[in-house]
Amino acid sequence: MAKEARKHSLGPLHPAYNLLQIVQDTLLGRFPEDAHVRASGKLCVSLTRVSDGKNLLVSQFDSRDELIQALKCSCFVPLYCGVVPPTYRGEYYVDGAVSDNMPRCNLGKTVTISPYSGESDLCPRATTVNFYEVCFNNVSIQVNLENLYRVTSTFFPPEAEAMAEICHNGYMDALRFLQENDLISSELPLRSLEADASERCCEQSPVQTEIKQHQEGHQWLNPELIKNLPITIQRVLCTACRETHSADGLLTQMTEYLSKKVPSYLPFESACFLAQRVKDWIPDVPRDVSRIFGSTGGKQTLKEK
Repeated sequence: MAKEARKHSLGPLHPAYNLLQIVQDTLLGRFPEDAHVRASGKLCVSLTRVSDGKNLLVSQFDSRDELIQALKCSCFVPLYCGVVPPTYRGEYYVDGAVSDNMPRCNLGKTVTISPYSGESDLCPRATTVNFYEVCFNNVSIQVNLENLYRVTSTFFPPEAEAMAEICHNGYMDALRFLQENDLISSELPLRSLEADASERCCEQSPVQTEIKQHQEGHQWLNPELIKNLPITIQRVLCTACRETHSADGLLTQMTEYLSKKVPSYLPFESACFLAQRVKDWIPDVPRDVSRIFGSTGGKQTLKEK
């Protein structure tokens, strides 16, 4: 998703970038047919109902499509992802963070996790002393420049090396939490996947080495940033790093160059993709309008009674 967003001159705000479509295509390709059976009773998806703004935790799914639809709703950030939210069981829902950013379980202790430094059980540690913090929908967030950068990175994904550093820091924060709570031994756990890996994630073939010699300004991931991560995650990050400077990466750089150098290119490109998005939405306009006005009419009727 981050790689697709970085292909466009406006990042995730470009009309050609459709986050919900990427989520749906990815889940359809990876989820088994009985995914809803495996997830029911084990996975809780936090949603915010548009009609009244209340939070809803969904844990029972009747089909795989219903599970995917619930996950799409939980990914929908108003305006950032679009104007009309997806539906779940006939009602409009958006990201659960809008109503409750930290749902808690009533059956026992909930391990709270946050990508921003604050009072959560598992979160980044601030490098400076902070006297101010804000509470956003049940989540404590410290006010500092580091968190400002993290918020920006949440909506506008950085380059592969910066994302590798984020993954490494998150892995070490989780490891530290487990050690401090005596849930694992104090020593760094061994990764069995590493012993089975036939090739290191950044190991280069003779062809890649030759290509690298002819490329100027090529940057590989810093091994120190990813050495503690699982091999599968290392490979994803390394692949993204390679593609930045591959033929596809060159095409992307040329596209970005043109969008900056030719003033008329970006508005024209954006208008074309926006027209395509509107064209795809036209068949659903009557349904969406009827649902919106139907909900409004229902509320007015209740008030009159």
